[in-house]
Amino acid sequence: MQKRYHRPTFVVGFDEGGHGKGSGRSIEGLSLVEALSRCTGLLDNFGGHEMAAGLSVREERFGEFREAFLQAARSLLTDEQLLPRIRLDAELELGGIDLHLVDQLESMQPFGMGNHTPVFCARGVSVVAEPRVMKEKHLSLEFRQGGAGTRAVWFGGAAHELPKPPWDVAFTVERNEYQGTVRAQIQVKAVRTAA
Repeated sequence: MQKRYHRPTFVVGFDEGGHGKGSGRSIEGLSLVEALSRCTGLLDNFGGHEMAAGLSVREERFGEFREAFLQAARSLLTDEQLLPRIRLDAELELGGIDLHLVDQLESMQPFGMGNHTPVFCARGVSVVAEPRVMKEKHLSLEFRQGGAGTRAVWFGGAAHELPKPPWDVAFTVERNEYQGTVRAQIQVKAVRTAA
């Protein structure tokens, strides 16, 4: 939910006694700990850091907590921070995507907080064939830019309305192993009509 809607999100489960435990993820610009500190009278306990936190809350206090948290988040976030953004690390031509690049990127792991997976962009990319829908929600694509082409996968891409090609594409690079064949592929993060 946090990634899909670009909103801070908590998931809380309650046991038969009405004791709730949950965890949350934030968006850039909102410290969950600061927002939760504005709700302390409604929570049994909480802890974490800016981007992730856990909490415990009684079921009968959950509605009040929800409203207090929403109010805290609204006061701490600007309208601009609620707009989803993709941070690009570099522009990369499709011809530069190969297993050597994958090896270099894998040497930078582990990726996570403070060491994010590099995100690249390629401009003026053509779609070679109609995207193939996988498992009713993902897209398999073949891209071409100049004389180079590459395979791409876009998890959740079937839910998006595809813009008119050619595209500017934001993506990560990964290793794909299938039926004994190893190759580099890209994982699409977003597309737009080429600027």
